[in-house]
Amino acid sequence: YDDEDRIREIEKFPYQISHIPPKNDLSEINNSSIPELRRIRIIKDLNDPIISEDGTELLLNAGDIESCSALIADTLIAAGLAEPAPV
Repeated sequence: YDDEDRIREIEKFPYQISHIPPKNDLSEINNSSIPELRRIRIIKDLNDPIISEDGTELLLNAGDIESCSALIADTLIAAGLAEPAPV
């Protein structure tokens, strides 16, 4: 592994030097970092908290209105614990 190898690596990924990815990569990063949130109403109390994608615990009780990730919302709706609550 010598200087020429390092130069080849730098030429493959030039944005790593400036820490600013190319524009086409920026749109992918921006789109992937925005989670799709769904608004739901809890219809049954949950005894145990749910751990969200960011690690926070959600303790949900009947009547609560929550905005959560699509995965959690769809799972709770499919389990009969929540219903969609669009605005």
